[in-house]
Amino acid sequence: MEIDRQYLDPSAGSKWVSLCQVDARTIHSLIILHIPQSESRATLSVLAGDFSGSDNPESRIRAGISSVPKLVASIEWTPTAVAGGTGPERRLLTFKGSSQPWPLRASPSTFLEWARTARDSDALQAMIRKEESNDKRDLSYSVERLAPDGLALRKETATGNFELRKTTDDQPVWLVGRQPDRNQPLHVQRHLAAIYTRNSEGLGRVFEVYAGAQLLRQTRLQPLKEAAGKPADLDGLRIAEFEVPSIILASGSNAIPNRFLNPYLDLKATGGDKVNNDGDKPVTYRFFVRFACSPNGMRDVTSARLTIKGLPGNQPHEVTLVDQKASGAPSNPVRAVEVVLTKMKDSTFKRYHRCLLWDTPEGGFKTFEELKDPFKWHPNTGFELSLDASTSNNARAELWADVSLLHSSKSFDPASPDEFDFDWLFSTAAGNADIRDKTSAEGLNELIEAQARIVAWSSPIRRVE
Repeated sequence: MEIDRQYLDPSAGSKWVSLCQVDARTIHSLIILHIPQSESRATLSVLAGDFSGSDNPESRIRAGISSVPKLVASIEWTPTAVAGGTGPERRLLTFKGSSQPWPLRASPSTFLEWARTARDSDALQAMIRKEESNDKRDLSYSVERLAPDGLALRKETATGNFELRKTTDDQPVWLVGRQPDRNQPLHVQRHLAAIYTRNSEGLGRVFEVYAGAQLLRQTRLQPLKEAAGKPADLDGLRIAEFEVPSIILASGSNAIPNRFLNPYLDLKATGGDKVNNDGDKPVTYRFFVRFACSPNGMRDVTSARLTIKGLPGNQPHEVTLVDQKASGAPSNPVRAVEVVLTKMKDSTFKRYHRCLLWDTPEGGFKTFEELKDPFKWHPNTGFELSLDASTSNNARAELWADVSLLHSSKSFDPASPDEFDFDWLFSTAAGNADIRDKTSAEGLNELIEAQARIVAWSSPIRRVE
């Protein structure tokens, strides 16, 4: 790549100089990241999509090879002519060959080195059902990359619920995190949250006003309730993608290491042990079990049972994740299961669970079901988990999953099961100490870990009628 040196130094005169060199045989694509910083200053970064040896980036990711583009060059340049200088009033970037522009967002303080993260926070992913096979039992999905301005928020007249739809064909969209179709268990999970907004009222520039938030599990969004109990009216939303640590859980032979057969979920690091021991205050534990298996592979699993154990000597609690009574392969395999344990005012726990199915037009969960009677339980510093899966002939199946845990000091309401708790994103400090003590070295050492972190934040998705 070459650049006219007067773009770098207007007083240097016009002469084309080499900016960088890349071997076209070892890269998949070139990415030009242009970020305006002011009227007369901009940054330009050149990144190489290094997918040498394979036309499919997914195969390199599964092989453990990084898919992050490599930074080749970064410069600051002048896109407009300076006073007294020569050349056009405004300079344009032109490309020979095939290229596709994609708008991004960046703050004025975005420096050159930030380009190395190669993180596109303004692209969303959706699961799309493939219709290539004539076998109705063959469930195949692909992940489609979407821009937020290609989506719209629509209100259903009959129910008052909101849906995310494409602006091109008005079809419902099943948005997912960055790893929905991975067939390997991972140590992190990605989830989505919908942050609802209303437009400000009155004179002046219109800005977004926070109106609520909820976990995004399906195309139909749970209706938000206002103080009077009526459905809230919304003008738009943003999609937040957040990351939660997870553990790897397996069912199968004893040849599998015990750290996968009986893994331990820690509560102490995130302050969950203190929340549960705080008298009769409410507490909720949300387990998300994602099966690391293709939809067709899950057909072989007819039953799967999760065992959750708290303190040593406590009675373990079993939750049936998959139960296919019919003989043969199930027609609608389970993709993931969410289990909720919530403490009531009398210190007893209630248990709920719901399944996420692969072949669901809405791409969402079933309704939460309450399981059995309330029970007494006192989990302390963590949970020990185990998974027992079997096939149609009652043989023990090898099944892998990753499990995440989010706890909250709020009670769980089955009528509004997808409430998003912002406390998941922040660490807390115990006591009412002075802020100077909390920010000292000793005070910072006492902070607990946050349960999740935001990794992407979309631009607004507007409501259309």
